[in-house]
Amino acid sequence: MSIMQRPALDWPGVRGSQPRAAGRMVPDRRGRFVQAIVLALMALVVLTIPTGIVAEEALGRQVSASATEFQSEMRQAIATGLDPSIAQPLIVRYGQVIAEPVDGQFTAIATRERQLTQLSALAADLRSLYASALSAERDAYLRIVRRWHDLERQAQAAGMAIDDLTGTPARLLALETTAATPADFSGMSTVLSGFVTSLQERIATFIDARGTTTTLLQSAQTLVDAAAQYPQLKLDPFRSQLAAAAHDLAAITLASGFQRIQDRVRSVEIGIQNLLGARTAAYAELAAARSALAVVAGSGAEVSAHAAAINALAAQLTTAGDEATLRSIASRLAEQKQALLNYSVTIAAPIYQQAMNLDCETSALRMALAVFGHYETDAQLFTHESPDLRPPVMGANHTIVRWGDPYTNFVGDVNGNDWTPTGYGVYYPVILAIAQTHGVPNASGGEGYAASTIYQALQSGHPVEVWVEVGWQSTYVGTWSAWDGRPVRYSFREHTVLLTGVSAGMVRVNDPWHGTQYWISKATFEASWHDFNDMAVIFR
Repeated sequence: MSIMQRPALDWPGVRGSQPRAAGRMVPDRRGRFVQAIVLALMALVVLTIPTGIVAEEALGRQVSASATEFQSEMRQAIATGLDPSIAQPLIVRYGQVIAEPVDGQFTAIATRERQLTQLSALAADLRSLYASALSAERDAYLRIVRRWHDLERQAQAAGMAIDDLTGTPARLLALETTAATPADFSGMSTVLSGFVTSLQERIATFIDARGTTTTLLQSAQTLVDAAAQYPQLKLDPFRSQLAAAAHDLAAITLASGFQRIQDRVRSVEIGIQNLLGARTAAYAELAAARSALAVVAGSGAEVSAHAAAINALAAQLTTAGDEATLRSIASRLAEQKQALLNYSVTIAAPIYQQAMNLDCETSALRMALAVFGHYETDAQLFTHESPDLRPPVMGANHTIVRWGDPYTNFVGDVNGNDWTPTGYGVYYPVILAIAQTHGVPNASGGEGYAASTIYQALQSGHPVEVWVEVGWQSTYVGTWSAWDGRPVRYSFREHTVLLTGVSAGMVRVNDPWHGTQYWISKATFEASWHDFNDMAVIFR
């Protein structure tokens, strides 16, 4: 509560004494002697009353004056900074003193004298209390002064400028010798405390910003040192920028100045990272271009021009030291890679649609034989597949328990349905045997082929018949037991196609299902092909 808000004190009044009328005595009529004595005593009393009244009234005025003076001192003490709650016990004592009754002619004087003594003691206690309050506020102020000087030294040691903060504190410190009341010191303490808090926060911000900037500089220097393992990289401009930033850092006196240093250092970091990134990207493109070159070269294609261009760019890469040059080399390597990826090997093969509902294996074989100049119909070729028309033994959940052996015969009705199922198909041994007896004696077939083997065959101009799923859609794959006991891996979507081309990422498909030709990704092909244990017949 401020001085202006302190409640007014309700002081008890000081009661003055009132003159009392003398009483009358009735004389005793039993004798003159007694009457004479009584009259003498009465006369004595009458003579002494005026003197007592005068003395008591004088003391009363002194008490009233002392009370008024105490009240004035108390108000002044509170107005100049004494805490009312601390003064309250004195106020209570004061009320008790002036409330003491003043009765009787002879006791009034003693009462007034006692009141005067007690008021004098109260005044002395008030002055002592005030002196203690003044001393406490002065001590509190001096502690804040010491804290201010400590912070000034910290700021100086940190190299921080605080001129804009020192004006008001300097004026407050100059007022110390003129401060005379608790309120004076309290007010000065309040104002100086605000500056202490502000300076303390500023120092913390300054030190934190400098620490962040120093750490950032160290991080950037570490990055430069790491990049130095590649001696061809041009790092001197970055080193110069970091050295300049470190020099400027030592001259910063305000926290706001660190941001400019940080921005410069981050710019250097980004530059180094971009340089390293460009180098990494360029070498990645070199590896990709060489890989594509190897794939296409393996197909027997003429790639000497691509090889020469890639080798020349690789030589330039060993001496490239700036980001622009590295990115230019990476771009030209990417062009070489793409040209090689777009390079494809295709095999001229006719496109036939299967003549019967389930004779895709026969139709794919027919297209392969035509590549070698041997032309047959689906019906002619199918006569060599010895269909086994016995129906399957079905199990729970529409699974096949037992059926024919597709490794030796066409299983089921070639015009049947593969889902019911009433018909299924035939596997590689039968197709291979027909190919070898119909003009392609060097054909080979089997299961467990590596995809690279298939691609190499295509690159060499050899068409390949593969077992996959119709529409390249995977479904349930199970195993039945053939009549002869052979385990047979099957899918209700069993299908074959003839592969007639290859590029870096795709294969070309002659699909007898609808009599179409198209390209699909190697990943799509391999996923479906694996469901049939990588089964294929290679025609050569």
